Amino acid sequence: MARDVYSYGILLLEMFTGKSPTGDMFKDGLSLRKFVELGFPEQVMDIIDPFLLLESELRATNNIGNDIDKKRQLLECLVLLVRIGIVCSVESQRERMEMGYVAKEMNVIRDKYLGVGIQRERDTK
Repeated sequence: MARDVYSYGILLLEMFTGKSPTGDMFKDGLSLRKFVELGFPEQVMDIIDPFLLLESELRATNNIGNDIDKKRQLLECLVLLVRIGIVCSVESQRERMEMGYVAKEMNVIRDKYLGVGIQRERDTK
């Protein structure tokens, strides 16, 4: 099971960076995980695949709302997602997140990105 968590972490990093862990840039001790870790969290927008950012900008322009809030929300979600990728792919199996916790965290991030949590708060008031 620990291998599955490790693979999931690498997959997340691969999906959000758009880089393959076996790419030419990853040699001489630099791995995909290390690359991401070096820029995390301060430079997360530089790590993320520009095509993902472009797609999210296109979606944001089609929705009504505060553009600055949407960008802040996107940044927060990307930081959380990349953090999961990093924590799942640590070398030590004992330090990796358990898959059940990963699933819960992913649901929280999804709800945050979609504004589900905000809507639930409004509904309960």
